Amino acid sequence: CEKEDHDKYIVVSFLNATIVLSIGETVEEVTDSGFLATTSTLSVSLLGDDSLLQVHPGGIRRIRSDRRINEFTPPNKGVISKVAVNQRQVAIALTDNSIIYFELDAANQLEERAKPEIAGQVAALDLAQIGAGRSRSKFLVVGSFETSWIVRVLSLEPGNFMQVLSRQALPDRPESRSEERRVGKECRSRW
Repeated sequence: CEKEDHDKYIVVSFLNATIVLSIGETVEEVTDSGFLATTSTLSVSLLGDDSLLQVHPGGIRRIRSDRRINEFTPPNKGVISKVAVNQRQVAIALTDNSIIYFELDAANQLEERAKPEIAGQVAALDLAQIGAGRSRSKFLVVGSFETSWIVRVLSLEPGNFMQVLSRQALPDRPESRSEERRVGKECRSRW
């Protein structure tokens, strides 16, 4: 991929719509981005080396560089309320407080790997960025409310996959990281 110094697109999410704007000498709306435009967007990120990922309340949409689109729709008409994403992993929480965890497999397919059982209302999810030489983040962090606010650290390592490694009560509601997630500079020229 050719690296670029500037972003080429801005994704703007509204309550019931998403628009993609191209940035250049002028700013113009893009109508063939592959993004689902008729819903709000919870997260946009680069996934693997060849695709963009749009997570919206009704599902996950993976847009490959060759414009192929793969979609995941939550079971039982579930609605996604929280999301955590890094370069190879995705975790979503549904409004019924169930969690679904995905990981890119060896064939570069986004594979559903687990549905960890978490008691209470899910308030926050987080995945760390993947460190050098690693194929996955070691942990999934889940904040929830039971009789009090709780943060759990779940293992994503094969030997103790989805085991709770740590559990901490909190005095206040946990929140997902608010840092701006940008599409990485790698491969932007494809989009």
